[in-house]
This record gives sequence, C-alpha cells and structure tokens, in this order.
Amino acid sequence: PYLQLGDGEDGEKPKRSSFPKGRKLEDVDLAEALLLLSLPRLVGVDADTGEEVVAGLGRFGPFVRRGKVFASLANHDDMFTVGIEEAVSLIEQKKKGGHTVLRELGAHPKTGIDVRILSGRYGPYVTDGTANASLRKDMDAEELTMEEAVEMIEQAAIRKKSRKKKSRRKGRKTK
Repeated sequence: PYLQLGDGEDGEKPKRSSFPKGRKLEDVDLAEALLLLSLPRLVGVDADTGEEVVAGLGRFGPFVRRGKVFASLANHDDMFTVGIEEAVSLIEQKKKGGHTVLRELGAHPKTGIDVRILSGRYGPYVTDGTANASLRKDMDAEELTMEEAVEMIEQAAIRKKSRKKKSRRKGRKTK
C-alpha cells in the first residue's frame, strides 16, 4: 500500500509515498499521512562535503542519504527527528564498513591484541583482529567475559585452520 495526495489532474503525477511496514492503515490519520507525503525531507548540508543530507522512506525502510551513500535508520520515527550530526555519523559509519564497536574487552592475555565485540551484518561477534567468533543467540554482549571471548576466538581459529582446500583432480589425458 502507498499514500497518494490528490488525483493527478492536469496530466501531472500525484505525490505518492510508501506506507511504512508494520503499520496498519487504520492507525494512520491525516496529519501522519501528510507528514509521510512530505518525505524525503532535507536534514541539512554536510559541512565537510557541502552535499545535502536527506531522510526518507524507501524500499528497505527508513534511510538517510548523502550523494549516493545510503544508511538505514533504526525506526520510522527517526525519519522526522534525525539531526544532521547523527545522519552524517551514520553515513560515515556505513562508508567505513558499518561494524560498530559494542564493547571493548581489553588486551588479549596471551597476545596483547585488543579484543572487541562488534556488531556485524549477521549479529554481534567477538574479534581480536585475526579471528572472528559469532555470539550465540542466548549470549549477551554486555555480559561476555574476557575468558569466554578468548575461548571463542581460539575455537574459531582452530576451525579456520581445519578447513582444508579441495584438491583439484587432474583431468584424464587422451591419446
């Protein structure tokens, strides 16, 4: 479903907007519909690049955009409340790879390398920069101890080493 303003008389297309996922048609009043039709909205101009930063609702949900770089917003209300600083930081984070640091655990007891819990594409994971280990669904990133993290990283490193490359078969030679 989508929202439409007017009938599009005089050969002009009427203003249309996507309907937010998870919302019921009955729950949207006229004021909210007009607010959705006002999208995309100009959040501001990025001081570093001079490009406009825009917030809107797209195919994959709410977003902010600067040039050709899009970054997702957490919920639909953020489209109307996001400020320029937050929008630019989301876009910069997206350009860097999008892995946010959830928690710093400190230096690895054996190697001295920093152990961190990051938020990745497939959920939170713990890393020391060389090996990554996903946190199980029942694990909480805030309650993970250094000992548990080190054990998970060591197990991930063992699994990584045990993966063997498939050997190529030599083709038969014909005479």
